[in-house]
Amino acid sequence: MRQQYRQNGGMILYKVAICDDEQQVRIQLKEYMERLVEEEGSKVSVHAFESGEDFMEHYDGAYDIIFLDIKMNDLDGVEAARRIRTFNKEVCIIFISSMVQYALDCFKVRAFGFLKKPLTYEEFRMEVKEALSNISDDKNGKEIAVKTGRGTKWVQTHRIRYVEVQNHEIILHMGIAEVRFYGKLKEMEDQLKDCGFLRCHSSFLVNCIHIQEVRPLSLLLDNGEEIPVSKHRKKEFMEELTRYAGSRL
Repeated sequence: MRQQYRQNGGMILYKVAICDDEQQVRIQLKEYMERLVEEEGSKVSVHAFESGEDFMEHYDGAYDIIFLDIKMNDLDGVEAARRIRTFNKEVCIIFISSMVQYALDCFKVRAFGFLKKPLTYEEFRMEVKEALSNISDDKNGKEIAVKTGRGTKWVQTHRIRYVEVQNHEIILHMGIAEVRFYGKLKEMEDQLKDCGFLRCHSSFLVNCIHIQEVRPLSLLLDNGEEIPVSKHRKKEFMEELTRYAGSRL
């Protein structure tokens, strides 16, 4: 449940998606979510979608919680969750449905919880408050500000799988989402040096928490992407990676 966030005066902003083909349910969930975070002393940004197709088309990988209706036309909630899990194994997914017989399918895609329609605030509060507690623990990590052509963007460092430079343009790779801006990789290396990022190539920094396998001349990441490790950096990189792993024990 580690997603992009911004803090203002210590107040956490949660980003939430609601995907349900019933307008009244979307309105109700938004109201419940706003009420809960106000009780918790936080804020929320809610984005509502009326179909699975619309949600997947606009999904940017930056949500803390996703509420998914199970039965929708064309692309249902379970299939949408399967697609999400191919590139994001951490986001908190909570299913909503009037049909409890589908609950087992939900947990096959690592759902956090299941809410039965018609919704009540108390049931919603019990389920979602626990999710917010887990997410807020993750939000204590470091965030960085980067200046893009559209203004300053805040990015939580553990959302970044790797950093790449192409023609003086820095690319922060975050699953299906990317942030691009002009800069120097050395400056990013200095900015991220205490966040578990290592230089594996003249054009790449990698976030160690996302390394799944070290190969002879590449790194396999936890979302299936592969990035290069240069020959002349391999020995130094492995030494630094070993020290990093030892510090995490």
